[in-house]
Amino acid sequence: MAHCKMNTNRYMQKQCSGCWKINTPPKNLDERPVIKTHDTLSELERCAMKGCVSCRVIRRALWLSHLTWQEAQKFSQDYQSLLVAIQFRQSTLGVLVVRGSKHVIRTTVSYTDGNIGDVSLSHSSDNTFAEAISWYKDCNISSHSECFHLKWSNRNPANLVHAAEGSANYRLIDTSQTKHLREYAALSYQWGNTEANRPAKTTRENREQRRRGSPIAELPQTIQDAIKIAQKLGLEYVWVDTMCIPLGADWNHEASRMHEIYGNARITLCACASEVSTDGMLHEREAWKFKSETCQLDNHRFLANLDMPLNEMRIRSPLFSRGWTLQEERLSPRILYICGQRMFWSCCGGQRTELGRASGTARREYEIPEADANLRDPQQFLKDRYHRKAEAMHEQWLDIVMAYTRRGMHDSDDRFRAISGLAAQYLTLYSDEDNKVVGQEYLAGLWRTTMAQELAWSMPEGEPKRPDDLGLFHRAPSWSWVSVPLESTIVMQHTTNAKPWDDKNFQVLQEAAPAEDALSTAKRGALVKFLEVQGQLRHFIGPRSRLICWDKIKSRSGRADEYDTSKFPSERVHCREPESGKILTLEPHAKAIVGQLDYAYPDQNNPGPWHFVADDALKDLYCLQVGTSSMLLLEKTTYSAADGSENKLMSLPAYRRVGVCNNFDEMFFTRAPLARIVLV
Repeated sequence: MAHCKMNTNRYMQKQCSGCWKINTPPKNLDERPVIKTHDTLSELERCAMKGCVSCRVIRRALWLSHLTWQEAQKFSQDYQSLLVAIQFRQSTLGVLVVRGSKHVIRTTVSYTDGNIGDVSLSHSSDNTFAEAISWYKDCNISSHSECFHLKWSNRNPANLVHAAEGSANYRLIDTSQTKHLREYAALSYQWGNTEANRPAKTTRENREQRRRGSPIAELPQTIQDAIKIAQKLGLEYVWVDTMCIPLGADWNHEASRMHEIYGNARITLCACASEVSTDGMLHEREAWKFKSETCQLDNHRFLANLDMPLNEMRIRSPLFSRGWTLQEERLSPRILYICGQRMFWSCCGGQRTELGRASGTARREYEIPEADANLRDPQQFLKDRYHRKAEAMHEQWLDIVMAYTRRGMHDSDDRFRAISGLAAQYLTLYSDEDNKVVGQEYLAGLWRTTMAQELAWSMPEGEPKRPDDLGLFHRAPSWSWVSVPLESTIVMQHTTNAKPWDDKNFQVLQEAAPAEDALSTAKRGALVKFLEVQGQLRHFIGPRSRLICWDKIKSRSGRADEYDTSKFPSERVHCREPESGKILTLEPHAKAIVGQLDYAYPDQNNPGPWHFVADDALKDLYCLQVGTSSMLLLEKTTYSAADGSENKLMSLPAYRRVGVCNNFDEMFFTRAPLARIVLV
């Protein structure tokens, strides 16, 4: 209780003795000094209950940093063991929660000369829904015409869950033959473990009962809350994957319709508050336990809560670590994000955060720096498709791929399926009057017209192999990013003025498939295993090159991207760094060329049949120029065509991708012959 003695500052606001120190900051804020304010979180809580305005701002900031119900639960259990400290900065205060010498939580509050206003979110659930309802009505009734234009079609999902407001039961309705489009909400959520989500599944045994009616209370809490939120918005229909796609249904067909299901939904509910389907979304929100007001300090500064930007929330939320949710979000014209302590909104008309000024009239959103400035707005993909901006759509596709490969999924076989809706929408840019795709082709996750650019994807470091993960070579060819393991980081080569992949010698010779509609083209593209190309081909390492130790070319500056080859001015040498997968080749009197292997050496404790290149096979590597400064690193291989239509390719030499190099001199391929090969 040492810090709970109350004082009254010159502005007649209560401050505890722990927070009183904030009134007199250290002189040199550039050094970011740290002071302890409370011995435990429990002490901070007691001071807030006694009326300390500073404690209430700090407490709220801590609670707002927890996005899910499980995070909030764990936080509340640590009240006795965590110390609270403040780190001074120029315009913000860092709030640190410490266990021993380790920072458990870091968050931020505003510390400025101007009053940015008060956050005025009520603790009551009625006000919570009032805020969300106003956003929804504003979009549906006002001039957000573009939001309506982003709808995909007027076709209903095969099934919808119907629950009238006030009813304790729901019914599973067959809407496949309904002529007019029902107004429904689509749910984007995490199952968690399969057992937890079992009560939600529609099976042969319970389907007819659900047609007649079943209790809402039997469903996992997240789905119950989704129904409740939809009802508050005036929607009686909800689409939930595990309920509306019965066990035994054609999964390939249903999965291919996600662009239509989420694209036609009146709103998508993103369950950011729940980590498993039993968590639920609507809980007591501790952040708003006390009245919210700005604290005016004796040093004429103001202490107030800052709002977490939507993009930062999207990056931090566990929901968006799941592969399926990427297209569920990007295909949705309107989205309500339900987090543990507040809600967010996004549509073409703008983005909103559940907060406002103390007066309850004027509204202002406060932002801390974006966690990822390159993250696109949720509806940007749909807007670029609607306005038919082909180049912007392609740039977005590259960003989507990089975000997608970092995500996980329960079944790796779904990797093509979980992005097929976005591929189908992309292909509509090239649809003719008969809705046939002309002038573009989807080839194992890459696009024919920009193939050279997209083949040059790279891994910042060779993927460290996990004992149970052999990559996805059984699902996609080595030249496709789809083949990399789940939760991998890759880099796509974005457009530049120089367009370094624009090499006249590289061509895709693959015979174009017959024109089909966008969805059929996307499905067919997911089955592609071979790519017939032509380009300049040579060995990456010369036959007379000598293998040396990587330590001999390390830069004196210590920078990872610099190499000291001054000891070998007239020699041909090569080396590789096992941990990162970098590989270097040096020719006489020339700058070293450094490539990046896709897979580093496997863990010595877990050896296995990984797709890495052994030291004695380095001289067998080939390189294929796909751009003026991009080349693929290849390994010669053999293959057999499962489809008889591929037999004509059997006479061509086959190569498997093992890496890439996106920086080499213009003379490297001068004498290299043109070759016609098959990438597998």
